[in-house]
Amino acid sequence: MVITWTAVQKQRLRELNADPEVEEKVFCGVQERNKAFCHVERLLVEQSKQRLEELRNVRHRPTLCEAENRLVNTLTKNGFVQVVTPIIMAKGLLAKMSITKEHPLFKQVFWVSKNRCLRPMLAPNLYYLLRQLVRLWKKPIRIFEVGPCFRKDS
Repeated sequence: MVITWTAVQKQRLRELNADPEVEEKVFCGVQERNKAFCHVERLLVEQSKQRLEELRNVRHRPTLCEAENRLVNTLTKNGFVQVVTPIIMAKGLLAKMSITKEHPLFKQVFWVSKNRCLRPMLAPNLYYLLRQLVRLWKKPIRIFEVGPCFRKDS
């Protein structure tokens, strides 16, 4: 009989960012599996603590933020202008993107009022801004935004 991690153990391994190979391990018995889980969990928790200490004492910034900075620097060095658009957007901007009640994405939108939502994507606000800038700036207009988008899980 093939014994693998329990559903709870698999979930915990994912939470601790275990390598996929670890999740695929097979065991001869329940006792062996549980002992292996305790060992692997302990190692992964220790690695997580070490990463947190490194963040606190050495790097001071998450890797994702550092990657975002590199992206912003690269784009601005190449002539792009970084913009920041509102996080709350009007229902009408979604409609202009063909996101109506019939569209699958519409069900994933976080509504804060009847006609306002948290932006599910950056594009509507960027298109709106682009239409304004096209009257003021010479082409090509090079803008970008790095920011959060909000969607419900489907």
